[in-house]
Amino acid sequence: MQLKDLNYEYSTDYSLRLREKAFKSMPNNEKFDKSNRYEMILFINSLQLLWNLNAIKDCQKIEFLIKDKMPDTIITQLEIADWLVLNWNNFDLSPLAKAG
Repeated sequence: MQLKDLNYEYSTDYSLRLREKAFKSMPNNEKFDKSNRYEMILFINSLQLLWNLNAIKDCQKIEFLIKDKMPDTIITQLEIADWLVLNWNNFDLSPLAKAG
């Protein structure tokens, strides 16, 4: 997945160096900033490799679930990955067709 494939607006904060630990061996126990486009793309691409997802629509579904459906109480990358696995089949992709 590339930045151009993202369907949502993100902050214009480009700082990644301060949180370098968060990007090693994703997913990990570091907090996830879902408003940062670069963190989102790195996280989605990590899950794409880990879960062997080949379709962009699956990656966009990850983005959709994180941005629109995931509870705010889930904050670490591992919690997010677990939540995605448990809730993958609970949400319809039809809103993605409207967003794209």
